[in-house]
Amino acid sequence: MTFEGTEGAGATFVLGSAVPHPYALHLGSYSVHTSAAALAAGERHIRKLKQSLDATGDRRAGSGSTPCSGHNNQGGPHASPIEENKVLIRRFFTAIESGDLRVFDEIVAEDYDDHLAGQSPGRETLKQYFTGFVPPFRICNCRFRRSSPRANRVAVLNAVRGTHKGEFIGLKATGRRIDAMAFQLYRIHNGQLSEHWEVADFATLMQQLQG
Repeated sequence: MTFEGTEGAGATFVLGSAVPHPYALHLGSYSVHTSAAALAAGERHIRKLKQSLDATGDRRAGSGSTPCSGHNNQGGPHASPIEENKVLIRRFFTAIESGDLRVFDEIVAEDYDDHLAGQSPGRETLKQYFTGFVPPFRICNCRFRRSSPRANRVAVLNAVRGTHKGEFIGLKATGRRIDAMAFQLYRIHNGQLSEHWEVADFATLMQQLQG
């Protein structure tokens, strides 16, 4: 089966066929699989295919049409590595808030380093930290800032907003409204979060918590 799209024209394709099965679906940027391992392997293969297509250059046919591989529905090039990294970080935040830590197996490197004093590196360490964790506030309004021209580093300025409804650093729920900022810097390697540094406005946060 072959698809061709005319350059400059937007298009949306929805293709699929499925029968009921007992497996939980794992959703990726490009595909859906029945296990995190299969999803990671499939998306690695897709990235390799994209690199191969990009290396061939302009594959425009004599008819003036261009194969749709490597183009988004706005007619521009496929999402850049930086845009893909933004999606990766949003999935990370969503996993923390939802408690679905299975996603970490796909998006967090095995030797992930949070650079926190007293905390050893590792994906399993990160899982243990967030296991049973109910965020007392919501991480929201993520604004991405590029701090490096290299595509493997993405800076994030995000707001921590919400109502203090759960225990936080020893403080019982107060019901007070919280609105503070935090700065995150992530290093991404082979499509996974590899390192993380954070600077948060704890002074404002504690002032709001203590009234």
